[in-house]
Amino acid sequence: MKEKQLKTPSRVNKIITSILAGLMLFAGAASAQTADLPSPGVTPGSPFFFFDRFFEGLGGIFAFGQAAKVRRAVAIAEERLSEARALYAIGDEGAEEAIELYEEKLAEAAERAQNAKNADALARVTEATSKHFAVLEDVIERVPEQAKAAVQRALESSKQGQVSALQALKGEDPSRALDAGLAAMKAHTQRAKANAERGRPDNAEQAADDFQRVLAAVSDAPRGRGALEIKISEGLTEIVDRLDEATDLTEDMPASLREALAQAREATIDAHLTSLRELAREDPAKAVEIFADAAEGRLNAAKKDAEERNGEATEKSLEEYNKYAEFGQQISSMAEGIRTGDVTVEDLVKKATSLHLRVLEDVRQKLPSNARQEFQRALDSARKVQELRPAIPPQSRQQAPTQPGARQQISLPPKTGEPVAQTGCCMSNVCSVANGAQQCRNSGGIVDDSCTINNIGSRCGRAAGAVERPTPGVPQ
Repeated sequence: MKEKQLKTPSRVNKIITSILAGLMLFAGAASAQTADLPSPGVTPGSPFFFFDRFFEGLGGIFAFGQAAKVRRAVAIAEERLSEARALYAIGDEGAEEAIELYEEKLAEAAERAQNAKNADALARVTEATSKHFAVLEDVIERVPEQAKAAVQRALESSKQGQVSALQALKGEDPSRALDAGLAAMKAHTQRAKANAERGRPDNAEQAADDFQRVLAAVSDAPRGRGALEIKISEGLTEIVDRLDEATDLTEDMPASLREALAQAREATIDAHLTSLRELAREDPAKAVEIFADAAEGRLNAAKKDAEERNGEATEKSLEEYNKYAEFGQQISSMAEGIRTGDVTVEDLVKKATSLHLRVLEDVRQKLPSNARQEFQRALDSARKVQELRPAIPPQSRQQAPTQPGARQQISLPPKTGEPVAQTGCCMSNVCSVANGAQQCRNSGGIVDDSCTINNIGSRCGRAAGAVERPTPGVPQ
């Protein structure tokens, strides 16, 4: 670190500085709702700061094990951050040294955690950095222009430390990584909301971008275990609702912020649906339960938007509902015959969509004109599930489990974006399974490739064994 010429205040000035720092600390915590940081203590510029650092180093010698050393480094980093915040508040030049020491110590903690491949240590770094972001953003808003660059560097280092720790954690303990990632996403969502409330659109937009970085890290965590899919599916349901709350505050904000939050919500819903597809393979009943709540949440958002006469938002919420409705159609058909308790999985889906239809009728009452097309799609999707006929022939249906509590697995069709055969999208008469692929054929037996589009709906030939079957509603 470069040597700096630091101002050395007199003993009297130092006392005044400490008192003012404490007062500013309380004021900053109350107004910004930042984070629980330790007391600033002895700050850079004090003649006693050397001894403070000496005893910190001595304490590190007696921290045994990598996890303990990481906790120690994080604690010291947080003390430096607290000192920097207090000193910046009173214009003390020692603040710059404190922020550099924070950055240095946090980097040490992150490096130690990754080298040790210790789940506890990695989780500690991920959790700590989440609360540092709000503090650093608040400091940037308050300091003179010439001091902003140093704090911004520390903020970027903190963000990188979080993502790196999270990526390493998912390799050591996927369940802990999901917990830490979901907590970080909630923190970023809260940052976006808080900054929007305080009229700081740039910070809110940055929080939305940070959210997506964490989501990307969590989304490619090892998958396929029911417990993990339940955890991420339930967590993302809550996060989508929180993103709605943040978006509600952006009506008079720059368009770039609204777009950043819309992108974050869209990415979250896509990740949510991916998780639900994985969960449906192992526990279709639980997947339906989460699907029902998430889809209802999108309809309630549409209802609220319609009541506020916000046509664009209503249309977007209905579009998001249609993504979930598509999943409902898939699982209702593919889980035909599978029972959970006294009912079948498709009965659960139909029960959920019955409620969705009632909410849609409420939406219709105040529907903005520019959302009518998306509303009709949503209505058709919900009705289609209610009228859906089994797609699996009797000989291919899965039987109810013989042991209480046993789960049955299903095979879902390709997710949206992959070519699939879909009836009603072309002039086909029959669907068949050829070489493991679903194809639509016309009356002359010629494959009609125009039917392999990305519009999943009522589809035939889903199950192996459904060699050829007339397309419903097409004359033979």
